[in-house]
Amino acid sequence: MKRDESVHFANAVKAVPDKRVCDYIRTQRSVKEWIEQVLQIQGKLEDDLHVSLKSGVILCHLMLEIEDRSIPNIQTDQTKEFKLKENVLFFLEAIREYGVPRHRLFMTQDLWDNTGIVNVVSCLSTLADVAGKKGFPIKLEPIPEEGDYSDAAILKRLSKDQIKDLKTQLSRIKEPKLNASARPKVSAVILRKKMELLAGNNVDFQKVERGFCRFQAVFRGHRARLMVKKRRRDQAYRDNVAREILSTEDGYVKSIGMCVRFYYTPLKEALKKKPIIDQENLNNIFSDIEMILNLNTKLLTDLSPIVKNWSPRARLGKIFLNIADFLKIYSKYISNFNNSLETLEKCKKKPNFEKFLFDVFNDSKAETNSLDLSSFLIMPIQRVPRYNLLLKDLMKHTWAEHPDYDDLCKATAKIADIGQLLNEKKREAEDYSTLMRLQSSLHGSKAPRIAELNRKMLRHGEVEWQGKTYMCYIFNDIVLIAKPEPKLLKFGHSESYNYKQHFSLSEADVFKNEEGKVQVRRNGKPEVYTVKAPDAKSWETDFNAQVKKSTPSTPQTPSEKEHTHVASPDLNGAMEELNSRRRAQTSRTGAPRRASGAFSPVSQREDTKKEDLKKDSEAQTKLKKLEEERATIATHIQQLEEGNEHKDKKKDKTIIAQNKASITHLKEELKKLDDQIAELKSPSVTPSPSGSPKVMTPSSSGIGSPLSHSDPDRRPSVGSVGSEDTDEETVTSPGGTEIVKPRKKNATMRILGALTIRKKVRDSVREENNE
Repeated sequence: MKRDESVHFANAVKAVPDKRVCDYIRTQRSVKEWIEQVLQIQGKLEDDLHVSLKSGVILCHLMLEIEDRSIPNIQTDQTKEFKLKENVLFFLEAIREYGVPRHRLFMTQDLWDNTGIVNVVSCLSTLADVAGKKGFPIKLEPIPEEGDYSDAAILKRLSKDQIKDLKTQLSRIKEPKLNASARPKVSAVILRKKMELLAGNNVDFQKVERGFCRFQAVFRGHRARLMVKKRRRDQAYRDNVAREILSTEDGYVKSIGMCVRFYYTPLKEALKKKPIIDQENLNNIFSDIEMILNLNTKLLTDLSPIVKNWSPRARLGKIFLNIADFLKIYSKYISNFNNSLETLEKCKKKPNFEKFLFDVFNDSKAETNSLDLSSFLIMPIQRVPRYNLLLKDLMKHTWAEHPDYDDLCKATAKIADIGQLLNEKKREAEDYSTLMRLQSSLHGSKAPRIAELNRKMLRHGEVEWQGKTYMCYIFNDIVLIAKPEPKLLKFGHSESYNYKQHFSLSEADVFKNEEGKVQVRRNGKPEVYTVKAPDAKSWETDFNAQVKKSTPSTPQTPSEKEHTHVASPDLNGAMEELNSRRRAQTSRTGAPRRASGAFSPVSQREDTKKEDLKKDSEAQTKLKKLEEERATIATHIQQLEEGNEHKDKKKDKTIIAQNKASITHLKEELKKLDDQIAELKSPSVTPSPSGSPKVMTPSSSGIGSPLSHSDPDRRPSVGSVGSEDTDEETVTSPGGTEIVKPRKKNATMRILGALTIRKKVRDSVREENNE
């Protein structure tokens, strides 16, 4: 059997063509250049990749460039081989999670013992392809088949033993079957019977079964070793995250402590002697910063002993679970942050406070790392989201059986809920802080107020005009142009600008010129600024998106604008404008013409007629349906009465009683239908207080409908009018009939009513002009 296997393997090696060996050599060169380009170490790697990659240090740095935080730590001690192997294990686990298929991964001994460098190169080539598909900017460039890397040159350069060794390694690389499907699971009893049938009587099945048990033990051992490797990497991650939590918390508490020590406490103590600012401004600027300092000092005290004595089963979840509810005190601080910055800028105008900030900044520059007060005040805004990210990372690398897993899950969920509430306020606060910093660094008497709550910065960067450099800021409503002025630099600020101009976003235009350069200009002005920023291409996209977002989706049509203008509260002015327009049209054309889309009494009358016709049509349809329903009910009543006569002969009293009840109910329904039909066919008449009948007539579209049925062409005279509190008014037609109609309350309805009343006059004028 061993001889057959060796023959089969020899045949497989012979089946590998020389072309495939040459392709591998070119791929190896391409992978080497890709690694050097990613790590920016051109020419530093050996041609034999085994020498450069064996320790795993290069591989770990490569993966960290592709995906940040993918490697927990890198061992660099060359004296401890098992630690260096750990680098390779971390790399393999990281690329598996990144998306490299399992069948493309190499074994640790392939690299360490140099027995499978082909597998290593194939794995790295696949990693480059996966990274490219995910958007990694540096692509794997193929080596052209020419010069030293032509097939003939490669085969000439390699010895027969090298070619044979490469073919042996290449023969082991096989692609998985795409159509392979998992077999359905069967019970142990059925599997045993099948194996007995296949083995036959000449095979000792007990031996075979022992062999299968041995194979199962080996496979389980392999799975256990894989789990141990993953646990080792997860544990390294937990170590890193725990140390990061402690170090960032320590730095945060020190920073907030410096803010309280250098700024808050001296201002508070000055209130007792010679106040620099009053108590209200002090509270507005610092809010609950003392409570936040006390809370985080307690958290740091609890974290320090656990992290400093860290072990694989150490627990942090309970600490954060206990403190999660107290993090809500950040909510008030974040809500007050915009007010805090506004108060700070307002107080800076006071000489005493300005001098106090200047002195503190200079005296504490070395200890505070040149941070000013506003830089300290924004730190609590950024802290809670940071907790959420760190705990999620810690939970991701904590296995379910770990004693800290349940508490970590609960703490992460609780802090995530709090963080979600604070996250939006954090973004607003950071945006507003950016605007405030720009406001404080902008100089000029005509400079506008930049720090507005609803204003957001879209893009900013250097622009050029007539050889001079300016700064351009594009906001969601304005564009600001300023010139850098280092001479005006104030303490605590890294930038200073002299105001040049600003204009509305609707007046601006961002476009590409003939040379493909992005430019900014104000419509109708000669200045055209060329964008020098590296992200210039995105300026045009963001600008157009904001303009489109700011444009109303349904703008007013000319007819709507005209209609709105006519229906003003000033009736005399509106009528005078209409009359002057009609006279101007008559003088030009001999007959008044209505502008396209403009509002006119004629168009109003036509709309009213259409509305009346529509209402009449609806009434006729409803009347027809009611009459059909009445006929159906009447037929049903007749059938029930005839059935009662038949039942009476048979003396079926129960059914007769039920039929009589049905007939009574149907007659009531019939009466209701008769009333509705009568109401549709003729108007209802109600007695007026004076005894004369009062006719209730609906008004066409609420305005200008004829008020008298006897003489609709005549204008009705106004009779007794109700008080202002009622919703109806009474008018008397020339025939003497009192008619109640809805009162026209607002100015628009009064205007339209007056226009409709005069429609006869306008129509007659038009007919005379036409003649």
